[in-house]
Amino acid sequence: MNLKYISTVVFFLFAINITHAQHKKTDNILGSNYTFHSKTKGEEQQLQVYLPENYTKNTAAKYPVLYVLDGQNWFSSAVSLHKVFTGSGTGFKSIPDFIVVGITTNWEKRQEFFGASNKKNAIHFIEKEVISFIDEKFRTSNERLLFGWQFAGGFVINTLAEKPDLFSGYLAATPVFYNPSVIDNLLSNHKNLKSFLYIGGTKEEENDGVKPTITILTEKAPKSFDWTYKEISAYGAFGHRISPIETLAYGLRAYFYDYKLLEFKNVNDFTTKGGLSYVKEFYKKRAKRYNISGDMGQWGMYILVRLAVRENHFATFELLMNEFKKTNFIENLGNWQLGSYAKVYLDNNKPNEAIEFYTKIAKKNPESPGALNGLGKAYLAKGNRKKAIDFFKKAIKHAEKNENPNLNTYKLDLENIKKQ
Repeated sequence: MNLKYISTVVFFLFAINITHAQHKKTDNILGSNYTFHSKTKGEEQQLQVYLPENYTKNTAAKYPVLYVLDGQNWFSSAVSLHKVFTGSGTGFKSIPDFIVVGITTNWEKRQEFFGASNKKNAIHFIEKEVISFIDEKFRTSNERLLFGWQFAGGFVINTLAEKPDLFSGYLAATPVFYNPSVIDNLLSNHKNLKSFLYIGGTKEEENDGVKPTITILTEKAPKSFDWTYKEISAYGAFGHRISPIETLAYGLRAYFYDYKLLEFKNVNDFTTKGGLSYVKEFYKKRAKRYNISGDMGQWGMYILVRLAVRENHFATFELLMNEFKKTNFIENLGNWQLGSYAKVYLDNNKPNEAIEFYTKIAKKNPESPGALNGLGKAYLAKGNRKKAIDFFKKAIKHAEKNENPNLNTYKLDLENIKKQ
């Protein structure tokens, strides 16, 4: 066997090994499956369970639970929404962590199982077998949400009517096969009902159940009962099948409405609602409900200041900055934030504050033309012409070095001061 042939074979085998090494297969796992024998149903029951990423780290924390009927279809969607809304890996959360439980159902039997005639058995199964299993095995809080679509959506409404305290939130997507009178009876028997109901569906599917339900809720629901109907713009088969995703997404955001960081429409909205006093009370209540810190955090403070910057409302800007100086807010600002805040001070004849912020940028980045030019403008506002010229020259020097697109603007600033 010649050397050339041996070399070719060795190279070929090496290439195969490299190819295999470059393509590694792993399973994509969303959660865990649990199976038990259901005495109520007389068959094996599977549950899909997703635990938040921090579940094993925060060993003292207890979590709300979202129970998803027809888990074989909607469990993965609920988990995806959890990851998006809780800012997995980003640190930005608009809803709290929660456990997702998918309840697998037999597709052929689901209409019969979720039907009104079987609701007591189905509710017993959910309460005594599923919830008991989850509460015993995992660290759950006293907040539970139930979600269902189509037949299961009708069952969600029947469950609310039968046991309004079993869940703290009920999410029904295009619910069918239930009698609206159950809601009428519920409201008649519970004048101060405190619960949450979110119904989603398309205009064409405002069937004999949904439309009367909306009318009853509009006319009879007490203020303590938080209910919403959202009309989904899609239609036809697509609208029918997208309604569960939209109902889940909007329903979760509505239920956890007070978890996301506080935002206002404009400065007037901030002022009208009570300004800083309103903000502090909001975060105090938020901390109590979710057992978290009452601190709004860096991002929460930034959102408020950004509002004043965008409207160039200096009174509100100064109010917030003075309040947040008590924290480490300023120390944790990025250069782009420092620069925008320095400009607000400069535009409102506060050169000393502008110098403070531009100097922070220059210390981090001594060759920043924007910060150096800003310092020049600030010292000029203070009447220190010599220092202003020095900083303008430095800005031009580093702008030329780095081919900064604002070079001509910096040169014009220097020319203008020399003419004075």
